[in-house]
Amino acid sequence: MRWKSFLVFLVALTVINASTLRDAMSLSSLHIGPDFLLIFLVFFAINCDRPDAIVVSFAIGFAADISSAAMVIGPYAISYGLLGGAISLFRRQVIMRRFIYQSMTVFFAGAISGVLVELLVSVKSGAMSLDTYPCILLSALYTAVIGPLIWVLVKRPLNLFFIERANL
Repeated sequence: MRWKSFLVFLVALTVINASTLRDAMSLSSLHIGPDFLLIFLVFFAINCDRPDAIVVSFAIGFAADISSAAMVIGPYAISYGLLGGAISLFRRQVIMRRFIYQSMTVFFAGAISGVLVELLVSVKSGAMSLDTYPCILLSALYTAVIGPLIWVLVKRPLNLFFIERANL
């Protein structure tokens, strides 16, 4: 992994994820939008070596913590780190070259991480809201639909600039 260029990319991606571009792509008054950090979490977990994938997953999770509205550091880093490690561990069992498998992986990663983040935030703050779970699932679905489409556009440049040897 080329870490310097990855960190520059991660900072740019964090700014995009926290910007109004995500709000412009949101679908309803509930602000259901794609999670660009989750898309690239799954991409790097699939395409990097396992040690690199785990470090990248925690880094993307920390970036998600910074760009989130919850203003709590840790829940995304924990959930993204665990999910990135699990995806990297099981990527050999599911061939990720088909769009349907990529979409399903992004959807389940988004749903699991969203629920885990909500649980961790509720433990920290003491308040739990059940009306956020439909938004989590809808956001995971939206992210799963556009994730593989974004991968088609950026797979070659990302592999060229960031990943030194890909285990596909």
